[in-house]
Amino acid sequence: MRGTVLLLAFPAFGLAQGPIETRNGRAASLAFLRLDPRGTLLGPGERSLGLSLMSANSLTFLGAVREDQETERLALRARWGVARGEWGVEVPLLARWGGFMDPFLAGFHRLVGIHNFRGSVPFGRSEERLPGSGGFASEAGLGDVTGSYSRAVGRRTFVTFALKLPTGNAGGLLGSGAVDAGASLYSRWGLGHRFELFGQLGAVVQGDPTRLASARPFVHQESLSLQYRKDSRDYWVVQWQGEPSAMAVGVRKLDGPHRMLSLGFTRRLSGRESIQLFLSEDADFVNYRAPLLVNVAPDFSIGLNLTRRW
Repeated sequence: MRGTVLLLAFPAFGLAQGPIETRNGRAASLAFLRLDPRGTLLGPGERSLGLSLMSANSLTFLGAVREDQETERLALRARWGVARGEWGVEVPLLARWGGFMDPFLAGFHRLVGIHNFRGSVPFGRSEERLPGSGGFASEAGLGDVTGSYSRAVGRRTFVTFALKLPTGNAGGLLGSGAVDAGASLYSRWGLGHRFELFGQLGAVVQGDPTRLASARPFVHQESLSLQYRKDSRDYWVVQWQGEPSAMAVGVRKLDGPHRMLSLGFTRRLSGRESIQLFLSEDADFVNYRAPLLVNVAPDFSIGLNLTRRW
């Protein structure tokens, strides 16, 4: 409800075309720095203000890991172009609770023939239990704030450096309680008249968290985004993202690579504003038979990105 009120308060904000600026929404991953896929940089003197809302529903019972919760992440993003690059800051708000998607996902799984234990679990539960780290109840509040600097290194290539500060409550899994640092290289390639491919290769040094056990000191990130331009206003994007698990929890499947697929639709509302809607999936829709393509992520995520440039 609070996210809806905030969205209504920003009716003119939209997102420019390009990759889907989203991330793997598992609770342990959200505690650490990640660099989202990006399109292009702002020019000198340009500004942008954006609002991102993602709802990620997780249901995983493997070994001692018990995840049955939904996380809403509302992030305010401000960016400004300067003579030698672009500065940015992201301020996230997080709410972890029972959520609203459980009955819809149970019905969708029955409809498309996905067979798992979701239908046997009570709706609206909020549980996050990780080996060595204990359990986390429902929680809401400020997450870890991130600052970034980006600079072009070619006509279609740029690099971003980012620093995450421990502003969130690590005891409530709203942050890691430590400073993270990362860098990512972005590029794009034209594929004919209507298609464009965006790529990302990044790395994050995860600081020693105060509450989470067995966190990895280093993770890499990759993404590929294929954009189709339908016309001057509408764009479709299919996106793949991969990263290692943020923590080692002693479960082979969860300690391996985490990969997800997303589908997004962007509409340019004007020369300055646009809106992007997206959904992301884990591997249950292919019964985990294509691990190189998609495997561990929240069961289902939906979201929107809104930005205005001036």
